[in-house]
Amino acid sequence: MSVDNSEMERLRARVAELEASNADLLSSNVALQSSNAALTHKVEKLLHQLYGRKSERRDDAHPLLPFPGDDPETPPPPHADEAADDEYETLTCTRKKRGATRISKDLPRETIVLDVPEAERKCPCCGEVMQEIGREVSERIDFVPAVTKVIETVRPKYACKHHEECGVRTAPLPAQPIAKGMATAGLIAQVLVAKYKDHLPLYRQSCIFARHGADIAESTLGDWVRDAVELVAPVVRAMRTSVLESAVVQSDDTPVLVLDRSHPNGR
Repeated sequence: MSVDNSEMERLRARVAELEASNADLLSSNVALQSSNAALTHKVEKLLHQLYGRKSERRDDAHPLLPFPGDDPETPPPPHADEAADDEYETLTCTRKKRGATRISKDLPRETIVLDVPEAERKCPCCGEVMQEIGREVSERIDFVPAVTKVIETVRPKYACKHHEECGVRTAPLPAQPIAKGMATAGLIAQVLVAKYKDHLPLYRQSCIFARHGADIAESTLGDWVRDAVELVAPVVRAMRTSVLESAVVQSDDTPVLVLDRSHPNGR
């Protein structure tokens, strides 16, 4: 019977040990589940801030949960308060006043002087002529609409009246950005800047040119944009070389919704 009791005590001790180990595992599992939930929440919030709509990226009502073990009241490192003042640079930012309009000094100016008539410059008290003591200057911004003009190139032709076999001589045409094209470099630059900088579609530009007296079809503008690729190719290659020489290349990973008829939802 003593052997049976000893074996029973050993089994009971083993069961107690297993129950304690099981309790530790359950506690550890709960802690891991909590940590996993916090990490999942943080990842979802970060992805929402990166790829969500701009109006929904900030959600102050649901701030990011701290990582497990983070102490929000952790004091700063001791060297932060002990560093010398000359190691820090104070940056100040001045906000532009709402409603204030900045006028560049490089803009062309037209000065209009509104002077007091000479008959009204006499002092009503003594009759002496008043002297100018200063000027009040006010500024307004005017806009002169773009002007579409035609550059007509005339090349006189010369020939000998006595020897027709000598042929006809005319001055050579200057180099054009597009061979046999009617668009000047300035017009092509305007189309490209309006399309890629101001995001103005070609059909709208066609309407704008029509209001200025130039009926340019949208397809013609498209041909100019296509032909301009070769004109700006050297600039693109120089920009590519400059970007690849950088230590870090930044890119925008924000997805853009596009219409795709082959997709079930059309996007």
